[in-house]
Amino acid sequence: MDSGTVVDVHDGENDEEEDEDESKKKEEEVHYEWESELEEYDEPDVYPSEKDYKWVEEVVEVLEDEAKSEKEEAEHKEDAQKEEGDEKNKEKKDVQIEEEKEGEKPGEEKVKEGEEKKEEGGEEEDDEHDDVFVQSAPEDEQAEDEEVKGPPKKKFKTVLVRKLIERPPKIHYEPSEERKEECTDDPFFYRIKPFDMIYSFGYDCQRMANLHVLDEETLMFMSGFVLTFFNHETKQKTHLRCLGGSSFGALAVHPSRKLFAAAEKGTSPAIGIWSWPKLQLFRKLQGGTGTVYASVNFSPDGILLASQGGEPDYLITVWNWLRETPILRVKSHAQDVYRVTFSKELAGNLTTSGLCHIKFWKMAHTFTGLKLKGDIGRFGKTELSDIEGYVEMPDGKVVSGSEWGNLLVWENGLIIAEICSRVDYPCHLGIVRQIVLNDGEFLTTGQDGWVRTWNFDAIDTAEIHTTEESLKVPLKVVAEVQVHENSDLWYLVKNDSSGHKTPYSFWFAQDGKGFIWKVDLSFLFTAKEPSLVMTAHGGAIVGCRLSALTCLMATLGEDGQIRVYNYITQELVASRTFNAPGTCLLWPSFEFDSSCATLIAGFADGVLRILSLSGKPSDTDLPMSINLEVVSKPHSRNITGMALDKREEFLVTGGVDGTIFFFNARERFEPMTFISMPEYLPVHDVQWVNINSFDDERKKVLVVLEGAVIQEVLAPKLEEIDNTTSYFFAEEKLLRRFDFKSVKSKLRHDEQLKKEQREEEERQKVIEEENRRKVEDGEETQEEQDLRLLAEAEANEVETKRIAEERKKWRPYIPPEPSPILILQQSPIHENTLILSLGKYDTGYLYVVHLQDKEEKEANGAQAGEPVLAIPIIESNDVPVTTITLSQEGDQMFMGFEDGRVRLQQLIFPYELENPGPHWTEGIHDCVRGSVTALALDKDDAFFVTCGRDGNCFLFSLLSKEDQDELRQKFKLPDFAVKEQNREVRDVIDRDALTLETLKNVAKEMALMAQAKKNKAAKREEIARLRLWYGELVKRNNELPEDVRLSRVELTITNDGQILKEKEFKEAREEITKVMAWECEKCSVSLNKLKNHFKDVVHCNLFVLKAFNSDIELSSFRIPEFPDFFEDAKDKVLNQRTPKPIDSEVMDDEGSPRGSSNLDMEPCPVRKKGMDKFVYKKMVRLWERRQKKVHRQMEWNDFLKTEPTDDDLREEEYAINDARLNMGDMKLKTAADYKVPPEKKLTTHRARKKLVLLEETMFNMHNDFNNEMKNLRQQKICHLAQIEKFKQLLFKSQKDLPEDEIKRLSYIRPLSPEEDPDTSFSYTKHDVIAYKQTLDMEAEVKKVPSLSAQKKPTVPPPQKKRPMTRRKSSVGLTPVLKMEPRHVVAREERDIGSYVEKISCKPSPLEVQIVSAKLTTARFNQDYYIELIEKEKFAFDAKLKLLRHKKVKLDYLLKVADARMVLLTNEFILARNNEAMEKYIEKCMLKASKEKKECLLELKVLNKKLDMIKKNLDSITKQRASLLNEVLNIATKAPSFEKYLIRVFKKKISKKKEKAEGSSDSDDDSDDSEDSDDDSDLIMDEDDEDDDGLDVDLPPSELSKEIYDSVIEVRTRRVNVDELEEAAKAVYDETNAAINSLKNRIASADVEFDSSRKKLDKFVKEMQEKQNGIDVAISVKKHQIYYMAADMEEALITENSAINRLKSRIPELETEKKQQKAKVQATKRTFSQLHRNKLKFLDRLEEMDKTCDEEMMKKFGAIRPIDVLENFQIDPEVTDLKNVLTVNQTKDLRELCDLRLEERHLRDTDLRQTIRQNEKLHTKAKMLSDVFEMQKHMEAYMNVCPKEVDNLPIKNELRSLRRLVLDQWRSIHALNLEVAQLTSRPKQPLPAIQKKNPPKL
Repeated sequence: MDSGTVVDVHDGENDEEEDEDESKKKEEEVHYEWESELEEYDEPDVYPSEKDYKWVEEVVEVLEDEAKSEKEEAEHKEDAQKEEGDEKNKEKKDVQIEEEKEGEKPGEEKVKEGEEKKEEGGEEEDDEHDDVFVQSAPEDEQAEDEEVKGPPKKKFKTVLVRKLIERPPKIHYEPSEERKEECTDDPFFYRIKPFDMIYSFGYDCQRMANLHVLDEETLMFMSGFVLTFFNHETKQKTHLRCLGGSSFGALAVHPSRKLFAAAEKGTSPAIGIWSWPKLQLFRKLQGGTGTVYASVNFSPDGILLASQGGEPDYLITVWNWLRETPILRVKSHAQDVYRVTFSKELAGNLTTSGLCHIKFWKMAHTFTGLKLKGDIGRFGKTELSDIEGYVEMPDGKVVSGSEWGNLLVWENGLIIAEICSRVDYPCHLGIVRQIVLNDGEFLTTGQDGWVRTWNFDAIDTAEIHTTEESLKVPLKVVAEVQVHENSDLWYLVKNDSSGHKTPYSFWFAQDGKGFIWKVDLSFLFTAKEPSLVMTAHGGAIVGCRLSALTCLMATLGEDGQIRVYNYITQELVASRTFNAPGTCLLWPSFEFDSSCATLIAGFADGVLRILSLSGKPSDTDLPMSINLEVVSKPHSRNITGMALDKREEFLVTGGVDGTIFFFNARERFEPMTFISMPEYLPVHDVQWVNINSFDDERKKVLVVLEGAVIQEVLAPKLEEIDNTTSYFFAEEKLLRRFDFKSVKSKLRHDEQLKKEQREEEERQKVIEEENRRKVEDGEETQEEQDLRLLAEAEANEVETKRIAEERKKWRPYIPPEPSPILILQQSPIHENTLILSLGKYDTGYLYVVHLQDKEEKEANGAQAGEPVLAIPIIESNDVPVTTITLSQEGDQMFMGFEDGRVRLQQLIFPYELENPGPHWTEGIHDCVRGSVTALALDKDDAFFVTCGRDGNCFLFSLLSKEDQDELRQKFKLPDFAVKEQNREVRDVIDRDALTLETLKNVAKEMALMAQAKKNKAAKREEIARLRLWYGELVKRNNELPEDVRLSRVELTITNDGQILKEKEFKEAREEITKVMAWECEKCSVSLNKLKNHFKDVVHCNLFVLKAFNSDIELSSFRIPEFPDFFEDAKDKVLNQRTPKPIDSEVMDDEGSPRGSSNLDMEPCPVRKKGMDKFVYKKMVRLWERRQKKVHRQMEWNDFLKTEPTDDDLREEEYAINDARLNMGDMKLKTAADYKVPPEKKLTTHRARKKLVLLEETMFNMHNDFNNEMKNLRQQKICHLAQIEKFKQLLFKSQKDLPEDEIKRLSYIRPLSPEEDPDTSFSYTKHDVIAYKQTLDMEAEVKKVPSLSAQKKPTVPPPQKKRPMTRRKSSVGLTPVLKMEPRHVVAREERDIGSYVEKISCKPSPLEVQIVSAKLTTARFNQDYYIELIEKEKFAFDAKLKLLRHKKVKLDYLLKVADARMVLLTNEFILARNNEAMEKYIEKCMLKASKEKKECLLELKVLNKKLDMIKKNLDSITKQRASLLNEVLNIATKAPSFEKYLIRVFKKKISKKKEKAEGSSDSDDDSDDSEDSDDDSDLIMDEDDEDDDGLDVDLPPSELSKEIYDSVIEVRTRRVNVDELEEAAKAVYDETNAAINSLKNRIASADVEFDSSRKKLDKFVKEMQEKQNGIDVAISVKKHQIYYMAADMEEALITENSAINRLKSRIPELETEKKQQKAKVQATKRTFSQLHRNKLKFLDRLEEMDKTCDEEMMKKFGAIRPIDVLENFQIDPEVTDLKNVLTVNQTKDLRELCDLRLEERHLRDTDLRQTIRQNEKLHTKAKMLSDVFEMQKHMEAYMNVCPKEVDNLPIKNELRSLRRLVLDQWRSIHALNLEVAQLTSRPKQPLPAIQKKNPPKL
């Protein structure tokens, strides 16, 4: 037990009664541990108290035999505590002990988990905290722990105790101290807050859960940066400002309604726990999210608080808010999350929902501690949906809404049912926003404005009614109520007051249309209708204006509502709603309307409404009303801008349709004209140009267009406008244009450079101070510091150059889409100066621009369109400025930002925005969705109003409270006259109504139509009058006598009327053609579409041929057309070359391309003028020799051409290997050692080619057969024509035969439509006319059904009409003529004979013979023609049978081809799937081969280079030897010094390396001391051998100086030779290293090539195995089967031709073998003879080489290459020059001898003079020493007797000499310092020069 816990164990007799009493007490009143702190918030701490105890249920492990002892100990402790009188334990703690059965109980698990938590969390966690998480542990985890732990079976006791809670220290907050100070850049200027909020007129009704109930009368909701507390009884509002964020984000009310949590938005937002109604800051939670809180919620017991963050972290945090500490924190989701709630029944369970997701959370214990585990809901087959509303059921299920209005039931993260009203009808129309579980029923609210209730049990058991096909379960609505028509319910909150005197229960509804409703949801007959509690704008407020005369302000919202407020009394005075969203608002001044009662509003449907304020009407509760005065629709789309000119005479509007419209404001806003903008760019804003004069001719309009364009437009004059037919103004009125060009990147770049420059300057200052300090402290001397700084400067020079290069490469960024112009402000003091605020990329500045003409743009060039000045907006964070307003005096500027902030900016000079002063910035509206749309000042600059897209509207005051009170007393709302609504003014209801221009055009068309009707009626009247006159004229003419009467022809009207009638008929026909053109074109297009879809895609349609004498039918093939790409694919496949095998692309390692055999022939030399004859002959002999060599080289090349190439050898080698491997073996593809030949390798190209060719072959087979059938059909047509001809002759012959002898023909089957289907698609004009006549006849028959019914027809009904078809005329087919019966002919003859006299006569014998002959002929003809007909039929049937047999064979072949097609398709798929891998391996092989080739080429080059280096080293060795010989030759002149001179020559001298680049040039200006230092840089390495004691650097006096200098000069050349040798050796080593690396690379390339080759072989083998695994279908006849077994897998199928070919190849191979043996023997003999000849030639060549070498040694003294000698040419000029050289050398040698003699003479003379001069110098030195001694004596004498030296000039001279010496010493010292600095070395600086004192003179 913990300290402070008293346990009282009872016998359990009255346990049930005590439990009932405790439960009753808990039900009566729920107390929280923090209530005492809240009640005593302002009082001293009094701890502990009775409320600091709570009941805790624990399980205590006690053995059965120890129960009594524990009870006694507890009683003993209780008695002891009573005696001591401890106040903390006044109440006895009741203990109830229940003996449990064997095994663990649920309470035992709680104790174990509680102990684990205490061990993990330590003593800091209190019991209350442990209890919460004990309950949240899931049952399944408890069961697992139970199974794992497996404790021994004991008996336990459940003990209910009351523990003393360790209370946290009381926390006190002062809201004024906790609130973040407003942003200002000059706190001294703004010592007092410049403005205060007075009232909030708006309501953010389109925010989730923005309505809460605090008590019976108070509602709470968020309004930007304040919380609004609204008393729905008194309609009063109070406000609470946020702490640190810019606005509020979420609200939650504690279950006790004594506290509420307000989460904020902004930078590091906080959650404030506030008390109600005192509004004291009880707790403050920080660190839950980065920027935004989306939702907060208390747990059902009020102990915990859950918060959900927004973008970008989306953190969910569970707080112990009383301790201000987070318990758990985890990222909730990657998208927006709308809500987070605790489960009311299951402790530790949470639920979140948001954008397309819902997530279920559970707090669980793990081995690392308490964790929050989330399980996201899976929609499965259901469509994804945003989830706003949901509710948890007691059993853990969750019911959520959806976007389409149905309810989703979730369990274990899955949807188990979808609830709908009907199967095809959702629960709500639109998204379900909220679901509440109330009194055992579900309440749902939706976007449709309905509140519906659903049965709990029906939803709980809905899963059993689902099916596998659908989860939808239709349920009946229990009850429903519609809050208001067209309402949009966002949230419902219950106001339950059971403890009130008159208990009531109703709900408050948050309507997205801007209303708060009070709704009775009892669903009884006595239920009240919903009542309105508060109204506001439903959505964004887009416009706000204040009256220039009164204390009224008007707002316009996107909900189409105009609201007028009295901002002094904060009450709504008038309101009116229209059907379209509002866009802009104007309130003209008193100059336009003396009462300031006129409002101008523009709407999104392009309608302009002129409104007026009126007094209180009788039909409204508001004190004023808004009347509609003028309605017009100038634009087809949104009105985006409106402006009145300075005198308020004209109004201009701009719209998204790219036009601006002008109105005459003085004439009831009569429309004047409109002007279209360039390219019809959408208009964003319009303004009149500010001008000083009132000249109408200068009235101009500035139009802001999309794309950052400003267009200046000249307003038209009244006399220029003619709008009788159209409002469009055709004249060009567009003036100057400005296209903004982004300069933000330049500005930011310049700012960055300036910042870097300032930082560099500050850094240099710090460095200078540090250096000064080091010198002063003695850490380093000035010289050392100077040297160090010089080295650092040299090191930083490279970095400086790099930075300079980067800055040169920098280019400004121009956004691809121009930023929109948000604000256009004209400068009040500078004409033609505009100030712009832009959005998107170009935010953060105010840009000053000037409009430019074309000439100015051309003059500016690339800078045209750039602003003149950019004013940075300090601390704007690149947020766009959306509105700007200036005060009346121009010293203050108000700015509204897109993130809801409002700034008061002081201006240093009035109206000069270019010179901003200090500012005060404060967050007013919602920082996420509260962009400031309007900011208006009153006429006295005392109040200003801000409106935002969050629906909020705030009133601020710039005055003190005293001044406000005085101003309120002055302001008095004038009485507005009561005006009745003008009934003639009709509002535009239809959003698609016609614009003014369209109405004008329609009126114009209607007038033209009316005039046309009038003219037509007049013409008709005139024609009727003329007809009457003509009738009277004819009548009078008929009454005249005949002689004077006009004839009918004379009375006939002229043919002009006929011509006119024909003309009219022609025009009418053309008109009908035009009218029917569309229908005709439509039918034509339909017909073409049908043809393209059904007919054109078929190459040959299906048709049938039928036999005459049998039922045999033969059908053709239906062949589809090849697609358009088939021919291209075929050409590509056929023209594309088959890829070569990889071996052909890999060149042999030792192979090299052969050189060309074409050698240039050198022309014969030509003898020049003056050339020696001997020289010319020698040149010709050399030329002939070279030509012979060229000829031999050409013959050799021709011979080499006959040599087999590497490819040929490779092919032969492959052929030999192939023959060796495959001879006598068929090499089945399934064999293990089978290797795929390159020509049979499966590739994509080969497979595609086979497919294309097979497809074409099958098409040709089908097409050929169809052509044969077409030919046979044509033959049948000919047969039918012939048969028809025979039939006619037969009928003619049968006329002479009696009836009993006439033979009947069998039925001749005509050509049916199935045999010629193409004829059914063609018609003629006559067929169409006949078909039309048939239709007309049918229509006439239908018109007179009664007549046909009365008169019963005796004629049989007409036969059924045959389908209208057209037969080919070439066939000559006619309907088959039926043979008329004989009696019919007889009857006709009798009928004819009835008119002829009947004469009876007996025929004569001749006549009888003639008749008999006719009968015989007729019988013969009858049999003959019948036989001919049968022959025709038989011939056709025979051809048809032959064709049928052919088709059977063709069907067999096509089946085989289909099987082949399947095989090829599988092979193609296999090749295509493996092509990439094969290409990759081949690429690796090619890469390795290529690398090897490159390495070989480089190796060849390096070998050549190495040979050259070796030659250079040999030549260097020879040079050194020659130099040594030269030294020995010199040493012969002084034999005694030979060894000494050799030592001088061999002395090793290594020069110091050259100084690094970039060293200062002052090194060359060093003095003699530096030269002496350089001399010491020579490193000498002398040999100690043969050291004779002489210094090699100083020549001995006995040695001649000339000899020594000569050796030194030779040594210098030797040093140069040594340097060359060292360089050559270095290059030699480098080349050797490169050669070794290349050899290594070649080896690695070979290894890689071999591995790739193995991989390729393995891959090809695997691919062949896959290919072998493809099933192949073949057709085999019975006689082809030689082997039959149950399993045919091992059977081999081959062709007979292959077997026969193999058999015939055996004797051929034997013959070839004999021939090859004979050929091999002959080749061997030839080879032996060639080998012997080769040996002879080699011996001969060796002898010739020896002879040649001997001759060369004789002639040249050395062996020279023959090529060099042959290439040697004799140049006559060179020969002449050599002769001249020889002569000159002889002459110079003589002169040189003379000069040497003269030089020796002069040297002796100079030596004698030098000796004499030395003697003189010795004498002079001795005299100087004497003088010096005398001076010393004189100075000593002068020092002893200073008084004797009084000569003044001498003193002055001495003084001047002393000063001169001092100046010279100082200059010498400075020069020494400078020399030391210049000669300093970076690695080892010289020691500092010691300071010397000046000499004392």
